[in-house]
Amino acid sequence: MPSEISHVEPYPCSLDRLYTTLTDEQYWRDRVATMAGGGGALISCTADASGFRAVVRQPIPATSIPAALTRFVPSRVHVEYTESWLPRETDHAAGTFVSTVVSMPARIDARVELRAAGPDRCDMHFAGMVTASVPVVGAMVEKMMAAQTAEGFRIEREFTLDWLARPRV
Repeated sequence: MPSEISHVEPYPCSLDRLYTTLTDEQYWRDRVATMAGGGGALISCTADASGFRAVVRQPIPATSIPAALTRFVPSRVHVEYTESWLPRETDHAAGTFVSTVVSMPARIDARVELRAAGPDRCDMHFAGMVTASVPVVGAMVEKMMAAQTAEGFRIEREFTLDWLARPRV
């Protein structure tokens, strides 16, 4: 049975600045090279009149997989996720996040939205469903994916704030 996932992450910068960052190809190249120990790959990054789309493939460390699941999942687990952003509107930006565990029937489908919370503050809202149709352990896989996603928000926010603080040439 699918599990709901919802999260709000505050950012101490304007919506325009965060949106511009999240739709910057260099940001994605740097993010993939830094996060998850640099073991990920930016599969594609496209921007056109319909919006922006980044596709990433990232390993899940074996230490992150609960011991009870190790006999049900492959020894090497990868996640492929797509983050898409529609063209920005005045006080918000909308997008989607889809994450699929490669070689397992497990995924996250979510809406992502940036909302202005002041001139130099915005919030990222994430709401969706985690679905894992793995016999016997599906609920445990969903719980693991939800926990990994929550940890991912923290790590992504730290990386993004560091990236925003870097001087631009």
